[in-house]
Amino acid sequence: MSPLRNAHSRPRRHGGGRAEDYAERRAARGNVQQHAAEWSDAAARAVFAALHEGSMRQGLAIGNYTEGVLTGASTDPSHFGTRECRGVCAGDRALIADILACHASRLEAARGRAARVRRVRAFLKPLRERARARGVVDWLDVALYAEA
Repeated sequence: MSPLRNAHSRPRRHGGGRAEDYAERRAARGNVQQHAAEWSDAAARAVFAALHEGSMRQGLAIGNYTEGVLTGASTDPSHFGTRECRGVCAGDRALIADILACHASRLEAARGRAARVRRVRAFLKPLRERARARGVVDWLDVALYAEA
């Protein structure tokens, strides 16, 4: 017995990783994971502000309003970036459309109310984190003093 391991421990594995047919088995059971694109600061700020404003306008909680946006009940998700999120560049509008489409398909695939709530919270989490990290930008008011 080697002095580098305990008497009851398993020997180290060589190689490791996943089985050779892992991808085939995963595809056979229909479990294909797709990562959504990462938010840009401007896109996240615009979407979160639009969701917050829309939820206040309709008197809904932001989670319920977001679920309506992603399912198409409140607003068509494909046009949300162009109509609701003004002031973002064309690249950010395309990014918003891609992310909304990805999360809308995830929400559509969710089964049960609890799974839908988890999907909506997962969508809102990076938006909230970016809003918390980036404070509100106000105008800089510089008072000019005239020398007397």
